[in-house]
Amino acid sequence: MLDNSHKCKWLSLKLSMFLFFIIPSMYAQQYYFKNYSAENGLPFVQIYSLCQDSKGYLWSGGYGGLSKFNGKEFKNYTPKNGLANHFVTAIIEDNQHQIIVGTIDGISVISNEKIKIIGKTNGLKNTTITSFAKDKSGKIYIGTNGGLYQLDNDKVSEIHSLGSKQITCILTGSKECLWIGTTEGLFCLKNNQLQFQEGLNSIENKEITCLSENPKTNEIAIGTKKGITIINLKNQHLINLNSNNGLLDEHILSLQYSPEGELWIGTKSGLMNYSENGMSYFTIRDENNSNHIRSLLFDIENNLWIGTHSGLYKYRDKGFTVYGKNEGLGSAFIYQITDDKQGNLWIGSEHNGIFKYENGIFKNFSEKNGLADNQAQSAFVSEDGIVYVGTEKGISIIENNQIISLKQKTGIEINTPIYAIYIDKKNRLWYGTKNGLGYVQKVNNTYTEIKMKLPTSVLNYEVWSIKEDLKGNLWIGTYLSGLYKYVNETIIPIELPISQKIESVLDIEFDSRNNLYAATLSGVLKYEPTSNKAQLVTEQEGLSSDLVYSVKITKDYKTIWAGTNQGVSKINLEKLNSSIFDITRYNKSDGFEGVECNTHGIFEDQKGNVWFGTVNGLVKYTPQNFKRNEQFSATNFTGFKLGYQDTILKSGVKLPYYLNTISFNYDGISFTNPDKVRYSYKLEGYDKTWSPNTELNFAKYNNLPAGKYSFKVKSCNSEGLWNIEPIEFNFEIASAFYKTWWFISILFFTALAGVLLIFKLRFDQLSKKEKEKFEQQVEVSKAELKALRAQMNPHFVFNSLNSIQHYILNSKGEEAVKYLSKFAKLIRTILNNSDKPTVTINEDLQSLKLYLELEKMRFDNKFDYTILISDDLDGDYDEIPPMLIQPYIENSILHGINPKEGNGHIDIQISTFNKYIKISIIDDGIGREKSKAMKSIKPNGNHKSMAMKITKDRLKILNTINESTLNVYVSDLYDEQKKPIGTQVDLYIPYIK
Repeated sequence: MLDNSHKCKWLSLKLSMFLFFIIPSMYAQQYYFKNYSAENGLPFVQIYSLCQDSKGYLWSGGYGGLSKFNGKEFKNYTPKNGLANHFVTAIIEDNQHQIIVGTIDGISVISNEKIKIIGKTNGLKNTTITSFAKDKSGKIYIGTNGGLYQLDNDKVSEIHSLGSKQITCILTGSKECLWIGTTEGLFCLKNNQLQFQEGLNSIENKEITCLSENPKTNEIAIGTKKGITIINLKNQHLINLNSNNGLLDEHILSLQYSPEGELWIGTKSGLMNYSENGMSYFTIRDENNSNHIRSLLFDIENNLWIGTHSGLYKYRDKGFTVYGKNEGLGSAFIYQITDDKQGNLWIGSEHNGIFKYENGIFKNFSEKNGLADNQAQSAFVSEDGIVYVGTEKGISIIENNQIISLKQKTGIEINTPIYAIYIDKKNRLWYGTKNGLGYVQKVNNTYTEIKMKLPTSVLNYEVWSIKEDLKGNLWIGTYLSGLYKYVNETIIPIELPISQKIESVLDIEFDSRNNLYAATLSGVLKYEPTSNKAQLVTEQEGLSSDLVYSVKITKDYKTIWAGTNQGVSKINLEKLNSSIFDITRYNKSDGFEGVECNTHGIFEDQKGNVWFGTVNGLVKYTPQNFKRNEQFSATNFTGFKLGYQDTILKSGVKLPYYLNTISFNYDGISFTNPDKVRYSYKLEGYDKTWSPNTELNFAKYNNLPAGKYSFKVKSCNSEGLWNIEPIEFNFEIASAFYKTWWFISILFFTALAGVLLIFKLRFDQLSKKEKEKFEQQVEVSKAELKALRAQMNPHFVFNSLNSIQHYILNSKGEEAVKYLSKFAKLIRTILNNSDKPTVTINEDLQSLKLYLELEKMRFDNKFDYTILISDDLDGDYDEIPPMLIQPYIENSILHGINPKEGNGHIDIQISTFNKYIKISIIDDGIGREKSKAMKSIKPNGNHKSMAMKITKDRLKILNTINESTLNVYVSDLYDEQKKPIGTQVDLYIPYIK
């Protein structure tokens, strides 16, 4: 027999064993673990190492290679890509953003998609890598099967103080100590020297498997093959966790503290969580390999990544909890949910009757217990705690956990399918069925049944919803026949003021303003009976789907939940009343594993938890456990295309003009729910505004003009939180050579030169023609001038001979000889100058004086003359046309002085005036007016002077030949009494010094 002491110990042991076996089954929760395996692109199922890099990508390694994950796609690396070995054991990122990959055959370093190998040739004596760690300075420590090493710029150096110990894990703690787990225990390395750590005697000589540091406290968790030791480095306090105090499996494979300070534990037998509330247990999947956990990692969004022998899993939080067969809920297909005054839930199912959820345990009521049928589609709990269950074969009643039929309680038998059940304020039990509805009422202790048909022509409709509003009016929703209102014992069809016809109203709710909200197959219907206004909230406004099966307004009237065939939507009711759509969608990626909801399948319990009846079981939403993702998504460029060709580009690149079609690929990494990531982009220098939000992760621009551009893109996370600063890529497209300034300049000047050349050729051609024409004209003019001069000489000779004849006839032989002598000299002078276009002033004056002397003799000294040359002229150098003055002097003698009574005088003045030689011929004759008068009374008065005409023609020809402007001005001279006293001729000849 055992004494009392031994009995107590035995009972204690039995109790511990009992708790060990029942605790996991009683308190294990079924939360959502998102699985990634071969069907998602992961090439291996055994995950040994996890790492998130600075760009947000998740790296996983295992028996099969390495994978890089952006939340939607895996990019895989194997020895075919240059990896050292297919068995990856450790991953870390260095300060140069290179991914350091440890394998059983050395190290691979990935930089810009290029892989280099580090092995024995680099100083790594043992190439079986077990672990990595990085200190604050960026040094990488390498744990191997035979010692500890340090990596610095591809150079490996051995840390000899650990010898050839087998390193299993390394931890860079917040202190200066580098914790090193080995098969021989735990060591602390400071300044490459091993340090003794007090308080670790309990784990000496134990095989260390993993290490983790608590971010909230100064504690380190040490995993071994015999449990966990948690040491507080400040006070040396130890906590030992083993099978005696809650560990399912003492062989610890991985440890990871959460940002909140909870310790997550991975073993071959499953996942556990240790916190101040004790130990929690999680079943990832029913398959054993899914619960064989090799690695754990928290990403920057606080998601827990779990590397197992059945692929990669992601766990977010306890926001959604799933209850199914494993938790005691027999049927996966859940209909209506309600509760009683004690807070117990009543849950209708498709094939297993109705369940009562009390104190974490599901109790089943089915046909075996007397339920009319196992398809329990509706339920309602009365004020006195009686549960009315609508089934496929009528109504059953559960009172005091006992099932009775409606007939037993009321004497009324209903055998039709019951889709809706409701008790109004008048205590009438309403039910909806095929092609009608009815109610059961107790009057004077007698139950009576009233059946009704809806005023509709629709055949085979079904009444699915019955709900009383705040004013006591009853509203009836149907499948296929629309919405009705029951007022004053009359059923009135509701004509909704919207264009879209609503045939099915499956669930009804009322807000605090007595507005009606309904689940329809066209979205969520909002109807205001007072103002007769209606609207639909659909996918376009952000709803998960237009096929809405259930709605529920929370007790604070702030939120309306909509259950659809594609998850649930949480609608901000306060904003909706202001026509603002604030909708949050939840689907399988968020932990809502039920996916498709059922009619009446939403309920808020007394604690504020929201329960959902779905085709895949019962789902509970716990608001306080749902983690909002406050982390911005990580946005990165992943590739570029020029035209249709993939290429590698660096920001700031200058592209030739013909590579002006460019595509950008990018990732917005938000692991919480990658499907909710959206993008918006803008090409500065081309786009005026940001693009609309889109789920597409690429943008393409065709035929961009030359110029400088900056492509910017931003993304939002699963909560719609957008990056503050977008990422950008700067580039420039060069102008086509034919659009460059130098080419345009060359083209311009070439064209200009061409135009000038053509102009010059044309000008030269015209000039040549003009010159030829001018030369011809000059030759003609010269011939004409010569002819004129030839005419001039005979004219003068004729006049002179007349004078000689005069002397001979008047027996003046001596005067005739004298005259003839001067005449001969004059003729000789004229003949000498006849072929010259110009002569000096003195030469011309010499002939002019001879002429004046002859004329003076001819007219018996009728006049005298003076000739004056200005000092600024050189008579022997400056030239004038010959015989140009003589005709004007002749005119003065013949027409001015000769008719005058008495002698006359001719004054000849030669001077300069501006750019001209001015020759003035002034006589004191009778003047032009008197001369004209005398001519008019003489028989030959109309005779014109041949000399003046010849001179006028000469001036015109001389101007043409010399391109000059020879001008002659004749003016009359008057005395103070305005009587003519002579004539003045001013002759202007161009003069160039």
